[in-house]
Amino acid sequence: MLVLIYMDHNSNNNLNLPEDIKVIFDKVKSIKKFTHGNIKLLKKTTFALKLKYATDERLYRIVENIESNLDEENRNLNNMKITIISALGTIFLPLSFIVGYFGMNFNSMGNPTLKRGILATKHVDKFIVSLSVFCIIIVSIVYYINF
Repeated sequence: MLVLIYMDHNSNNNLNLPEDIKVIFDKVKSIKKFTHGNIKLLKKTTFALKLKYATDERLYRIVENIESNLDEENRNLNNMKITIISALGTIFLPLSFIVGYFGMNFNSMGNPTLKRGILATKHVDKFIVSLSVFCIIIVSIVYYINF
């Protein structure tokens, strides 16, 4: 909706928008990459414009539309950050499990007949590593399908 209104205010059938709303349109359109800082600054501007045009319903809705688009950009930034954190957690959680498992320094671990500790069980190290790699692969496939 922001793009349609912006195109209308630049075309021949002008909507007779006030200059301060045209300025906020130009600021939003000129931003190549949104950051939390410039979204916060633009939200302060739209808040002031909402107070200024509270009596004019048409202009109030236009400013509300700009604000909702900024909220959507803010949500997209947050979603991207959470996705990155989740991907890093997917990689490092199984690795911390491996380190925790192989870092145990006691002999029997509930079975006093074991002489060399938990690693005396056949192929347990290969099982733990393969289980962790399997978890990383499955979660990576799920991320790839969803994104």
